[in-house]
Amino acid sequence: MSKVIDWYYHRRSCETCKRSQGFLQDGGYTVRETTDAKQKFDRSQTEQILDKVDQVTLTRGTKILDFDLRQAEQKTQALDLVLGRAGTLRAPVLRVKNHLYVGFPRGGFPGL
Repeated sequence: MSKVIDWYYHRRSCETCKRSQGFLQDGGYTVRETTDAKQKFDRSQTEQILDKVDQVTLTRGTKILDFDLRQAEQKTQALDLVLGRAGTLRAPVLRVKNHLYVGFPRGGFPGL
């Protein structure tokens, strides 16, 4: 069975994005939709993206953090962390069904 990524958001020049791209290629993943990060998503647009998922897993430094967005407090925390310094959605982002992965750890996300 093929592993499917429903949506992939990335910057071509980003080292973390290149690492995630290599992981997807080496792992035999199929990407259904790709958006280049030249298209920016502000806080309001990012909130709309989060409305479509139940879980967010993200990297912050070397830590991997998980959020259950069905809990309002965790949704607010996740929203603050998925935005970069400029106030736009960080890259790379992978959406698999109801789960959003933001950033990319060195070894890949466990369970992806």
